[in-house]
Amino acid sequence: MNKMKVISILWGLFLLSMIFILTAASKKYLKKIEPYERLENVLVSTTKKYVEENLDLEKGKTIIKTEELFDKDYLKEFKVDNDNCEGYVVINYENEKEYNGYVKCSEYKTKGYEKNLN
Repeated sequence: MNKMKVISILWGLFLLSMIFILTAASKKYLKKIEPYERLENVLVSTTKKYVEENLDLEKGKTIIKTEELFDKDYLKEFKVDNDNCEGYVVINYENEKEYNGYVKCSEYKTKGYEKNLN
């Protein structure tokens, strides 16, 4: 076999192994964050229910914290496994209400989470 062919095969095997390793690592990461993303969705849906039943929002920005949802008995617990979490939802209301949930736990934090808001 000529030298260039061997080098090409080795590079091909190296690239395939790197693709495999990166794919496996990303699947593991996605599996780890999935419960936290579900928690974000629970926070948003619970906040929507709370707002519909209790608040008459004016246009602009409103922040609903998990503490408020606990106080009003809309949340009983807010954790993933034994990882207790806190969070808030930012509601931007111009023409329609846009809900964005943010969660902070010891093992996870939503991108864009601002500590001073919770």
